[in-house]
Amino acid sequence: MKRLNGWQRLWVVLSIIYLLVVVGSTFALFPKASEVSNARVYDSINAVGRFREANEGSRFQGAYTVRADDYFDLSDEQIIKRLHEKWGDKVDFTKIELEYKQKMQNLS
Repeated sequence: MKRLNGWQRLWVVLSIIYLLVVVGSTFALFPKASEVSNARVYDSINAVGRFREANEGSRFQGAYTVRADDYFDLSDEQIIKRLHEKWGDKVDFTKIELEYKQKMQNLS
């Protein structure tokens, strides 16, 4: 086997570093269960906000503000439970719940 010259060794090292960066970035950007759960909560709060704007005329502040003001001490599941109990007969959460279930299945 021939020995690699300096330029060839440099390209091998740079290629390995590039491969490690791509693989590391892929794993870092892959969604986590907590991110999917947070998206479900914010989507549900936004759905209630859109409903209230359309039917009650109230101005919606945004999901992050609502969560920080009204639900700061609750977990994601507790928030979802409260939203479904209070708004389930008025707001259709089925699309949000289907997306959540699909994303959670894709994680495993």
